[in-house]
Amino acid sequence: MLTHDQTAQAVRLVNTLNRMFDHPPIGWHHDFYQSDLPSDFVLTENISLVSPHVKTKWGTCSLVEATIRALATLRRAKESPDWFIVLSGSDYPLKPAEAIQRDFGASEYDAHITHQKISYKPYDNEWHALCYESRYCIKKFGFPKLEARIGISLPVLKLTSPVLTYPFIPFRKDFHCFAGAQWFCVNQKAVDYLIHYYQTKPALLAHFKDLERFGVVIPDESYFQSVLCNAPNLKCSNDNWRYVEWPAHSAHPVTLTTSDLPKMALTRAHFARKFDMTIDSGVLDELDKVLLKQVQH
Repeated sequence: MLTHDQTAQAVRLVNTLNRMFDHPPIGWHHDFYQSDLPSDFVLTENISLVSPHVKTKWGTCSLVEATIRALATLRRAKESPDWFIVLSGSDYPLKPAEAIQRDFGASEYDAHITHQKISYKPYDNEWHALCYESRYCIKKFGFPKLEARIGISLPVLKLTSPVLTYPFIPFRKDFHCFAGAQWFCVNQKAVDYLIHYYQTKPALLAHFKDLERFGVVIPDESYFQSVLCNAPNLKCSNDNWRYVEWPAHSAHPVTLTTSDLPKMALTRAHFARKFDMTIDSGVLDELDKVLLKQVQH
């Protein structure tokens, strides 16, 4: 779980997971640089806080590193789970524990992660063009020393054609760029592969960090897809079992409220996002009636 603010809501999520799954192992990366956890929060034995934590910022490689640290912390836990579900503090379950466990038990995949292959022209849609030409598959050059010497700003040089970018970027015919949502589920085989890749093959993250010097890249929407979907021995489903509503041309999803409950009831997704207790806490109360119906209080 990754959090940085709205800690009261994050604690509510943890408490709900504890009641639903009888205190499952939880790896929690909280960015204490941005906020503290509530003073009355009791850290139960099943929760492993990531230490040291990462100073996170939206749209940067810090979120990749925080996610890897949370996964690695949970993988090292005394009771490491069979499946790892990456959540934010604004997520909340939609299905009872039995339904979620049944789906994972029947899964033929190693990862449930939305993914689309990002290739050069012709692009399938506007989002593919954005991912290729503005985020992941380009090389940029700046000239800070020259700018300092002549006292004026110079335009950034951007290469997009694969013929020109080939020497500079990690994507190849045998290692394609993939992109999708940053919230995913992986089993032990896939999480071990992710951690090992992160530790032994730094080129992909280094490429994103280099692009980050020139602006927002959102690497957490490509790093995990590119690693997992190129892995020769992993099977990836394009269904991450999440319910999200995206407004057109927005970088952030719709905040779900009580009025969205009928739509959420029809989905097969395990979790939904995003919720905000300061806007509508009643929607979480209504979900609890379903989620905790069979749980002993």
